[in-house]
Order: sequence, then C-alpha cells, then structure tokens
Amino acid sequence: KEFHTDSKNFVRDYIGPPELAAFIRCLLRNGPPNGAYDIFSSMPTTKSEILSFLDGKFGLACKIKDAACVNDDLKKPDRISLHQAAERLGYVPRHSSLEILNREFAAILRNHSGN
Repeated sequence: KEFHTDSKNFVRDYIGPPELAAFIRCLLRNGPPNGAYDIFSSMPTTKSEILSFLDGKFGLACKIKDAACVNDDLKKPDRISLHQAAERLGYVPRHSSLEILNREFAAILRNHSGN
C-alpha cells in the first residue's frame, strides 16, 4: 500500500515514555511545583523528515499530492512549545524527535512480531 499525503510541511515535537519519566524525576527532586510544563525533545522534526526517515528505515511508499489541491480548512500549524519552564526544574532532553520516533517504532514492531 501507498501512503498519501499533501506537500505541506509542518513541525512536530515528540517525546516518549523515557522522556516523561525523566521529567517526573525532575518534579520529584524539586518537590511538587505548581505550574504548567511542556516536555520537549532536543530537536523537533518536520513531516518531510519523518517521511524520509520512514522511507529509509521501512521502505514507506509515499505519494505526495500538490498542496494546492488540499482544502485550506485542513491547515496543520506547527505544534511545538516555546514554553521551556521544565528546564528550570532540571529537565534536559537527551534525544531528538526522530530518535524518539525510531525507538518507539522499533518497540511497536518488536511487540507486533512477538519478539
């Protein structure tokens, strides 16, 4: 099967369970600070980088439609946080979004194959 998408690029920032656990450890070390915190990777990624990664790693067949053919109501704004309050608690991201996606895809495939 072929994956279909449009040519519009956007930015996303992904984390996984180890990043969440690292942030929780920061909270525990600092007491229960009241506030809103965004957890982030060391580097966000773009849709085109993810598609390229999936093609190189898994041979993803992808068909890209011209963005002009896509309904403007379906815009995908960048979804990254500029709120870095977690750093003040000692949270330091160790992996990029692509490294995290690679790790999580590998875990999914291991679990799916029964290994």
